[in-house]
Amino acid sequence: MAGRCSPDPRSTRRRPPSPRKLFDGRTALIAIALGAGAIAVSAQSKTSEELTLYPSSLTMALREQRVVAVATRSGKTPPRVEWTISNPAVATLSVRGASADIKASSAGRAIITARVDGRMTTAALTVAEEPELRLGTTRWAVPPIAGMTPRPLIEASRVDDDGADLFAVDADRMKRFVIVRALTSKGTLAWQSTVRGTPWAGDRFGGLIVRLGPLDQPSRTLGRFDRARSTIPSWRYKARGDLDDFGESDDGTIFLIIQRHPRLNVRDENGQVVAIDGRTGLETGHFTLPPSTWQTTGTCVPKATLVRRPSELGSLGEGTNGGIYAELLVVHDLWNRTCEKGRPVFGRGKFKLSRELQLVRITRTGFTPVRSLWREDVEGVDSVDRLRSVEDVAPGPVVELKSGELIAFRTHINLDASGRVQARLDVARLVRGEVAKEVVRPAAVNANKSWRLLIDAPDVPRVYFGDGSTLQAIDLSGNLAWTMETAALPFEAIETNSVAANDVSRGQVITVNFRGQVLRTFPARVDDARMVASGPGLFYGVDPQTRAVVEVQQPEYIETGWSSTIDVSTTFEEVRRRFADFLIETR
Repeated sequence: MAGRCSPDPRSTRRRPPSPRKLFDGRTALIAIALGAGAIAVSAQSKTSEELTLYPSSLTMALREQRVVAVATRSGKTPPRVEWTISNPAVATLSVRGASADIKASSAGRAIITARVDGRMTTAALTVAEEPELRLGTTRWAVPPIAGMTPRPLIEASRVDDDGADLFAVDADRMKRFVIVRALTSKGTLAWQSTVRGTPWAGDRFGGLIVRLGPLDQPSRTLGRFDRARSTIPSWRYKARGDLDDFGESDDGTIFLIIQRHPRLNVRDENGQVVAIDGRTGLETGHFTLPPSTWQTTGTCVPKATLVRRPSELGSLGEGTNGGIYAELLVVHDLWNRTCEKGRPVFGRGKFKLSRELQLVRITRTGFTPVRSLWREDVEGVDSVDRLRSVEDVAPGPVVELKSGELIAFRTHINLDASGRVQARLDVARLVRGEVAKEVVRPAAVNANKSWRLLIDAPDVPRVYFGDGSTLQAIDLSGNLAWTMETAALPFEAIETNSVAANDVSRGQVITVNFRGQVLRTFPARVDDARMVASGPGLFYGVDPQTRAVVEVQQPEYIETGWSSTIDVSTTFEEVRRRFADFLIETR
């Protein structure tokens, strides 16, 4: 699963024209009136809802076959549909109720129309002259819902032939609700739901986990949504605090980080990890996070004060054998301040800081320490100059490979002479709990853009890192890695230690080999490029102009046996808060 776990890139060289460009309204009505290629399926129900074809535009190669399906705005399947195609010479339709199979016959363009009780919807079809589509071609597109704001795609777990491969999320502009459309890799609609909450992540049973309540606001209720005929029921779980993060093990156990803010004692906060059965939503275990402390003593305060906050857990991901690995940062800060005439004397006080980053395994019964990854103990005079010498760390994700090895990420952070945050990424490979290889790379910090990490581990693991300015290969076998200046973000691991990366700024995809040499480029303008379904020569994303979900043609790469993509936030909120506290104490 991935970090918490962003993106941006491509569309296509030959994007299918919209229906308005192919035909004006009168031409389309004439074609329908003449009944060109008309096929009807009868039943007995009426609907007054708007209709949508999935997908709404297609580009096909000669003799290729695809499928389109019609649904109402609420996601229902109408029982009576009349199908027509404006140019039967381009493609033929084979109707199967609310869906139709399309077989491309000759190069050209056509409009596919579905009519239900007097209402109609259309899809634009383009058949290319070539037997194979050009690289970067948008094969199909599903636009956002009219009048709503599209949100980032969420990947789904395909569990059967009727399941979803990804979730398209569109938010009400007043942030009262979202509409979730579960899409298949063919661009058809598997199911749809209106949700009053913030979609979070797909679960391993093909459903969607949602933080219920006002959008983008703290929530204490977790919900599961799925198609009506799913064997796993929908459920709700009420937490004892604010939901902070989410992870899932291979047996379906969901691990939640919950933050509690006691009303009667605003100084002390605490956190818990709760285990939930992903099938039922029932709690199966919970335990408290160890506290981190902030203590102030000296003549500036009538008595010593101690503030407790929960220690910081790195982002949770996927785990195996009923548990997940994570990084736990425990912080203890002590200030002894000196005052004269009620004012602190700058440079007379002292501080003592202690930070330890631990690798832990989380199961339903609690934490199991694995090893200490990093520790810092610093003390000195409370001067601003001293602040610049203090190093902090942001715990990152831990990825468990099929081999049982672990890849642990963390970010070391300090302030430069101008007070700006600087960072460097640390990547550690652990074998049987011991660090076998550790690599450190400098990284640019942009709070508005995440880092993209692609872990490739068919044999010896390799990590591809993109921060929007450089693309790096971090080889954890001990061999030399490579670095290149590019805005491209990695999204697909290819055999022979190669990688495909998406450069949004240039509207292209590049393929880079094990030596850092660019082997191939092709035009493709797609945001959020990703591999969501197995299939040769395909990847998915969002059109940066229309914000439509798209499938894009690419070379038939041979993917490696195992890879995982993670997006790491660079806001470093907890670290910035600790630096702010340091400045307050040295003011």
